[in-house]
Amino acid sequence: SAGCPQCHFTGFFGRQGIYEFLFMDNTLKQLIMAKAGAESIRKEAVAQGMRTLWMAAVPRVLQGITSVAEVRRVINKEQP
Repeated sequence: SAGCPQCHFTGFFGRQGIYEFLFMDNTLKQLIMAKAGAESIRKEAVAQGMRTLWMAAVPRVLQGITSVAEVRRVINKEQP
């Protein structure tokens, strides 16, 4: 068993933000106005450089700050 009572036996204590920012441009605005699906909007945003939550979390996993299991638990989605 990892961790201690202070970290609720997770091995992690404290918080660190992992963010996903969507910067609006005309292409994304047009997709939204055309009622495009969320996946189409996400693909276009990533193509323009947006980092998804998973993309933002990977460096922290590689640095040992967190784990894939912890990211999955918090984001509550499977890796794309």
